[in-house]
Amino acid sequence: MRVGLAALALACGGVSASTAVAQTPPASSTVLGSAVSSTPVIDAVRERFSKTRSWFRLVETLSFARASDGHLTPTFATLSHPRIRVADGAGRTILPSFAPHFGGRMRLESGPTHLTRIEVEPIGARDVAATVEQGLVVYAGAYRDTDVLYKATPTHTDEYLFLRTERAPHRWRFKILRGAGAVRVRQAGNSIEIVDENGAAMMRATPPVAVDTEGHRVDGTIRLAGGDVIVVDLPVEGLTFPVLVDPDWASTGDMAYGRFYHQANVLPDGFVLITGGCSASVCSGDLSIPACRAVVQAAEVLSMETRTFARAAESASPRFFQVAESLVSGDVLVVGGCVNADCSETVWAPELFSAATRTFSAIPDTDGLPLAGLASVRLQDGRVLLAGGCTRAGCQPRVDVYDPTSGHIDPVAPMHFARGRAPAVLLGDGRVLVVGGCTDIDCTTPLGSAEVYDPVANTWTSTGPMATARAGHFATALSGGRAIVGGGCATQHCEAVLRSVELFDPSTMAFVATSSLQQPRVGPVALTLPDGTVLINQGCGAAARCDLTNELFDPLTSTFALVAPAVTPRAFQATVIHSAAHLVVSNGGCQPSTCSWWNETWDISSLVPIDGGTTTLDGGLPDAGRPDLGPRPHFDANSGCSCRVSEAPSGRTPWLWLGLFGALIARIRRRRR
Repeated sequence: MRVGLAALALACGGVSASTAVAQTPPASSTVLGSAVSSTPVIDAVRERFSKTRSWFRLVETLSFARASDGHLTPTFATLSHPRIRVADGAGRTILPSFAPHFGGRMRLESGPTHLTRIEVEPIGARDVAATVEQGLVVYAGAYRDTDVLYKATPTHTDEYLFLRTERAPHRWRFKILRGAGAVRVRQAGNSIEIVDENGAAMMRATPPVAVDTEGHRVDGTIRLAGGDVIVVDLPVEGLTFPVLVDPDWASTGDMAYGRFYHQANVLPDGFVLITGGCSASVCSGDLSIPACRAVVQAAEVLSMETRTFARAAESASPRFFQVAESLVSGDVLVVGGCVNADCSETVWAPELFSAATRTFSAIPDTDGLPLAGLASVRLQDGRVLLAGGCTRAGCQPRVDVYDPTSGHIDPVAPMHFARGRAPAVLLGDGRVLVVGGCTDIDCTTPLGSAEVYDPVANTWTSTGPMATARAGHFATALSGGRAIVGGGCATQHCEAVLRSVELFDPSTMAFVATSSLQQPRVGPVALTLPDGTVLINQGCGAAARCDLTNELFDPLTSTFALVAPAVTPRAFQATVIHSAAHLVVSNGGCQPSTCSWWNETWDISSLVPIDGGTTTLDGGLPDAGRPDLGPRPHFDANSGCSCRVSEAPSGRTPWLWLGLFGALIARIRRRRR
């Protein structure tokens, strides 16, 4: 399936020049509203690229204040679209100030109080005047046969380059001047990050993306050159003009990529490592493989101190449905996965991510099969079990064990059943339960069987069957030796998402039914908390509806109760316990027709059943401060997804309401700190 242009996070930033950035002069009272009729530029873009109609609709009410030097600064209080976000996941925003002529310097400020500043000066551009039309800043003829449009929201400043003919440039150069708070600029893989005095990435630049009139999509590159200049290149061979190029400036409280079927691991220094995943995808809403726009190769790390993401390293291969297990040393083992969007190609490609050096290194001399959707768990002796896994043709019963002492991965006794996409649970006695799963990567047949591995005897023993087949389900260990398994689907297309839950007793090797979930869930995550209760984190309740709710299972009473909800619906996310911060950290995930790129956290001590009091959510601000409830007939350019997104309730949300919501979240954060 061919997807259109994604509004990916591109910051046309670069290294600092010796010239300091001037402070933004105070704006005068002049306010420029949006014109009633569009310009020929906007009409041409909308006619050739229909998706821009909904992208531009986000800012059609935006007004601008003109500063004493002529710069145009958006007045975000005039935005009224229900999908506008007031801040990123770290509470940060991007505030642009557009030059009165394109040859001038655009100013960008980022941070909770806009303390990180840079200026961007295009090289070789035409000095054309800025106009404001329907919430967009337009520079007609900014380059040869090229118009430039800017769309500003609190978290993104999107730049659209409309290349009218093949004579338009396909290389752009920018001089970057570093101001207050912009201490360093670094090349991070195929991206650029601007960092503050604490080393936190405050702005991010990723390669440009372009689409032509026939829907063909290409990716460009971005690199530092000459000390204070960055170069952006776009290959245009084979494209049909006109072409629309879509970079944007973004802050770093969200991931650089929307991801699901990815992994998260807590590193010894407290950072959270994010690897792999599908990006900018159309989530299938069931157990079939979704339509990914791209498979992510870059790893990111989340700082729990600043709640910002930074580029970490490049994996040996793009991959999703991989496994990532933390070793006793703190390094992370990454194995397997799908390397292309439809998972027709899979890899083995084992590698280690070094927590100390922030680099990947290959594990040589292994003869594993190229599989995705393996089950994995770290054994009590520090080794890692890698069980099953699939290709498009089917799943395997093969099992391997990685020994960090020898650095080798060796096969051990195979399972009785070929299976993939099955969770593995380390039981209290050191054995491993592998339960349910699929017969192929598309999960055409979910399984109701389970088996237990004894690492001492190197044997597998079949358990009694579950009451129902399950895939896309959760499973985790309980204190006392039992395990809890629940949710998921019994069929590939999830005609009925399951609420039922079963407890596994290793002494009898049998499953017994227990209380049902408050909500049916496929693609949730289950975590056993320090007090022995189990958090069930989100998931989808139906193929067209994903959930904001979380539940807490009390093993003493065998009951479920709702706890603090999320601010974005999602499933197949990565959720981990951050013991040092005493937080549950959840990021990424998908919902029908969209993907997630932002992060949320919950205080473990506050995860108590809701009794009518306020919740203790600490995870950025929601779109319009409320959940998405249904299909929206347009594209959300801020989502980073080449897909449709969920609809908020009808009507517009006043900016004042959003500000009050933000103040409430900030107050909760301060109280908890």
